[in-house]
Amino acid sequence: MFLTASLPLLTALTAAGPDPSPPPLDYPTLLERVPETSPELRKARARIAAAEGELSRVFSAWKPNLSVSGQVAYNTQLIELDFGGILGGIVTAVGGDPSTLDLPPATVIQPHWTVAGVATLRQLLFDPSAWFGPGIARASVDAQRAGADAATDELLFAAAQLYAGLQAVDALEGAAERAVRVADARIEQAEVRVESGLATPLDAIRARTRKTEANSELARIVAQRRALQADLQTILGTDHPVRVVSAPLPEDLGEPGSGVGDRRDVIAQEAAVEAAEKNAGRTKWLWLPSLFFEAQGTATNVAGFGGNHYFGVASIGLSLPLYDGGLRYAERDVAEANLAQAQASLDATRSRGLALMEKARAQLDEARARAELAEAQLDLAERAVAQVEDLRNNGLATSLDLDDADLRRFGADRQLAERRLDVALSRLRLHYAQGGRLK
Repeated sequence: MFLTASLPLLTALTAAGPDPSPPPLDYPTLLERVPETSPELRKARARIAAAEGELSRVFSAWKPNLSVSGQVAYNTQLIELDFGGILGGIVTAVGGDPSTLDLPPATVIQPHWTVAGVATLRQLLFDPSAWFGPGIARASVDAQRAGADAATDELLFAAAQLYAGLQAVDALEGAAERAVRVADARIEQAEVRVESGLATPLDAIRARTRKTEANSELARIVAQRRALQADLQTILGTDHPVRVVSAPLPEDLGEPGSGVGDRRDVIAQEAAVEAAEKNAGRTKWLWLPSLFFEAQGTATNVAGFGGNHYFGVASIGLSLPLYDGGLRYAERDVAEANLAQAQASLDATRSRGLALMEKARAQLDEARARAELAEAQLDLAERAVAQVEDLRNNGLATSLDLDDADLRRFGADRQLAERRLDVALSRLRLHYAQGGRLK
């Protein structure tokens, strides 16, 4: 999302004109708006929330699972066992009196209406995936947060570069407006000289052509401003192009970094490697058994032979994986491949950061030297215009000489704006490459 080092290479996308109602943003306000309104950062925060939700889900594996179920059934046939009646019949058959015995009542095995309730409690005691799960989930949350920080840094620096580009556009617009004013003055002078017989009509035509060229350049600059404002609109996620005030970047960009290790993208990759390492470590212990406790309590209106309406059972279960079709080995291979990929991405990010830091230092030195040269060239061009004007007024220079001096001054004016943009962008790139923070 970084801008190129020279203004003519800035993006020139077409976009709608700026909405005059929102006030232009100054540099600090622009940086404050990026994390507040950027759609990309809202997505990053949503990914963090999802990772935190996954962490809660992983911890839930260690919490007890309690369930309750009930049943009401009607049976058309009553089933019971009358042991007392059977015993009384035997006593009667042998000539005894069953009324003298304390015989039990009939035992109902299946009444017409059956009501039962069951409560089940299951508690995990050990499982290899559940044991390593919280550490992996925490590392995933950390990785998502580091990734969001890296995305915030990238968008902040992109917004800062667009801000610097808009300042250069303002300078270019000032140079083009100055060229238009000079062209108007040259037209007026040419018309006076033509009427006095000191010049030909070609001088006036040439001056009008220069004004047309300056107006064309001014229109191009206005379109360029709209394109940059639209790019800021994309970053901030607003429904209108974003305008900024005309003020240069501050000298103090923010807290400087000490090197590649402070870059947010490097920190994010390190967090990703840590998460991959934890997951790879989990796959080495998937052969361990799972241990769980289970208890069940039942309440029913059928007492049965024991005469008890409430009863329960408790057990401890052990599950040992013997063969799962090679699933454990496949998970281990995938986890190790993901770890290797994360480590390679970290190494690439570090190498890219080191190269970017060296390149940014060289570009900044070059940009400052070229800006200093551009300032000297503009000063020379302004002095040349004044000198040629004096010479022409004394008949020692022609209108072509003055036209050439005007063109050189406009070119120097435009080049100075571009070189100052190069300095601003190089400062931002070096600050970003060293892991600095914008304020």
